[in-house]
Amino acid sequence: MRRHPRFHVLWVSVNVLLLVSILVTMCGIVWEFSIEKYLDRFADAVVPLSASPEQKVEAILTWLGDGPARRLTTDAASLSVRDPETTLGYGALLRGLRKRDKRIREPGP
Repeated sequence: MRRHPRFHVLWVSVNVLLLVSILVTMCGIVWEFSIEKYLDRFADAVVPLSASPEQKVEAILTWLGDGPARRLTTDAASLSVRDPETTLGYGALLRGLRKRDKRIREPGP
């Protein structure tokens, strides 16, 4: 029997696509594992594991409220202007931070 060149090309193409899909799947699994490990370690650095749920929330809000270290400069134009609402992109969290800041700034009874 004679092989048709179209079927041979199709067979090779399907095998190549199968190998590529297996390789991409393996890369995705490694990527997912590494991101999971990174986030676990990052969370442990920000939030104490043995803290109560309220303390964990406060630790996260404090970390978000402090933000990155500020540069000291006399030329304000050299600094990037960032709007926290577009940078963070999570309005509900920002509203929670504003409420917390108001509670902290207002004198207690």
